[in-house]
Amino acid sequence: MTDVNYSPGTMKKFLTGAVTLCSLTIFSAAFSSAFAAAFDSSPAASGRKELKINFVISEPCSLLAFLDALSERRHTTFWIKDWYWKKRDAGAREQDRAVVAEYKMLMEQDSSTYSFADESGRNLDLDQKMLALAAECTDLDAFLARAKGNLQEKDFDSLQHVLRYFAPLYHDIYWLPQLPTLERQLNQFREQAAHTKMPECLAAVKHFMKAPWPDDLPFVIVLVPLPVQGKGTHGESMGRVQVVELLPDSPFRKDADVVFHEACHALWFSKKDLAAADKMFVTADGRKLPLTELYEGMATALGQGCFATEAFAATPKSWYADATINRYAHEVFPLYADYLNSEKEIDAAFCRKAAERYFRLFPGNDLPIKETEAYLILADNISDLPRFKAAVYKAMPRLREMSISAPLDDPATVRSFKSYRDSDGKHMAVLTSSENLYKLVELDVTMDQIEVLSHKPGAMNLKVGGKEILFCIAADPANQEKLFFDCLKKSRWLEVAGK
Repeated sequence: MTDVNYSPGTMKKFLTGAVTLCSLTIFSAAFSSAFAAAFDSSPAASGRKELKINFVISEPCSLLAFLDALSERRHTTFWIKDWYWKKRDAGAREQDRAVVAEYKMLMEQDSSTYSFADESGRNLDLDQKMLALAAECTDLDAFLARAKGNLQEKDFDSLQHVLRYFAPLYHDIYWLPQLPTLERQLNQFREQAAHTKMPECLAAVKHFMKAPWPDDLPFVIVLVPLPVQGKGTHGESMGRVQVVELLPDSPFRKDADVVFHEACHALWFSKKDLAAADKMFVTADGRKLPLTELYEGMATALGQGCFATEAFAATPKSWYADATINRYAHEVFPLYADYLNSEKEIDAAFCRKAAERYFRLFPGNDLPIKETEAYLILADNISDLPRFKAAVYKAMPRLREMSISAPLDDPATVRSFKSYRDSDGKHMAVLTSSENLYKLVELDVTMDQIEVLSHKPGAMNLKVGGKEILFCIAADPANQEKLFFDCLKKSRWLEVAGK
């Protein structure tokens, strides 16, 4: 087993009014603020192509986002599940949860089974691919027809079963009550996106990033309704498709920066040389800007900073829920604004300054566990992979790259280790028993280190080949996992056993 993640009544009711599209293609006069110089001349004079935005409301896509929340997948709005379960009696909840578990197993299976790329070049996992396919479908049958060619037969049957079970429930309890409000919000987004020159601003960002976004590829922004006022919303970029949740009666001004933020992600991730571009964000003394701060700091400075200033002459009170990213985005915002206003393209000097501003704010080298971005876990056995993965992501919510492999002597496990050994990841874990320590030789662990581990069962950190490896040694997988998650309760890696 190897799992790698990089780095969503009657059926007649469901088939009506499912999708509304509105395309924006706008280029006009000069700007003030950070975008001012970018459009002092006409599109022809500037040599830039028009960017297009399609705003969409789609019941099939919103249903998938709802199921993602019920199954507690990463980067979802968790309070939605609490709201829904309160509406269901005990018997209905039990049946619902069984179907949700089926959906969760489908979406969280070994990610080597499915790999997709969208038109912009962005890599997508299975959930993201399904959300993207659903974005412009008019009804459930149309979506299933598109999904079928992308799934193995058993997986398609499973997805179809889940969706046909939840579709009437979602339509009656969730979609239909919100539809009038959602349609008003759609019209407002259509009008105000034009008024605030969102397409022009995105074209300026594309120029700054040197992003190879195809000229004829529109952004598809799916507006997903939330049922009540709740604690927070969620947005996600999936290449050309962006999913943005809206609270009831939430105005354009409140959510426009989120739309722009997600589109900025899409532009950056369209770069063919993304890994090389990311590595440019390094200080003069060689300290690399963490990827989460790079990606989220960039999109936040551009969306909540530059675009909000251009559109509304003011920025939101809070830019980002994560305090570290919020602080960094404020710090780096003037740098982004200066380059946009000067019509400069991103260069080595910009990247160095962006990295230096981060380390000026956060100079420490003691990495908090929750801010870990890459992690490898090798084990004798993982009994419940979806549950285990969810617990790891909860402990390390910043993870962009994670690989879990078992058993230790499987060739795929050894390949996972060798691949990770050559990556920028600094931390990993091995969950095993004393009887299986001899298998660690394949993982570059020396005989002296194996001898040390054999005399001290429990949790211990050793440095192997430049990586900090947390060894969790116990007689059975359950106790190995307990040792592992007890260590992840610590605040920082320096506090973990054996440091």
